[in-house]
Amino acid sequence: MRLLGLILAALVACVSCNNSDPKGAAEEFGVSTSVVECTDLGGSVKIKYRLKEYVGSVMPAAVTDADWISDIDNTQRGEITLRVLPNYDAESREAVVELRYLNVDARPRVTIRQSGQQ
Repeated sequence: MRLLGLILAALVACVSCNNSDPKGAAEEFGVSTSVVECTDLGGSVKIKYRLKEYVGSVMPAAVTDADWISDIDNTQRGEITLRVLPNYDAESREAVVELRYLNVDARPRVTIRQSGQQ
């Protein structure tokens, strides 16, 4: 019983060390750029990421609430491809794409900025 208590204490110590190190989390899972600029015509965008450790064939997911970003493809290691639809408004727009992976606390973000129609 005492051995179980020691093991649990060691696990808690490891978890708390990992959570208090934001730099370590960023090194574990991150993106190569935090901002992508697009023209009003839109098109294909590649987000390059680094992930220290994959679990089997599971790939990171990309999440956004922008309805003008579609066709998210996460099937290739190291990159996520998405489509930015044309912007027919004069105003520019911006959206955030967040990457998520299983039990990794880091959630790298990329801002997609698209110019308005000229």
